[in-house]
Amino acid sequence: GFEERAMIARLRDRLGLKQKACVLYARLIEERPKDHALRADYVSLLLEMNQTDLARRTLAQLEATR
Repeated sequence: GFEERAMIARLRDRLGLKQKACVLYARLIEERPKDHALRADYVSLLLEMNQTDLARRTLAQLEATR
């Protein structure tokens, strides 16, 4: 289910599988765009990967849903 896939995304990030984690986070956010914790984790990962433009857009979307 959703929670299991969110955990897999976090584990991939921690294991250094950043690109795979990123892809999974993006899919999960499509399913639950108002999940603030998930979106915050995704922004953090994007910043680690120096994808600042996408991180800014994702953060703006997070702030817009609050």
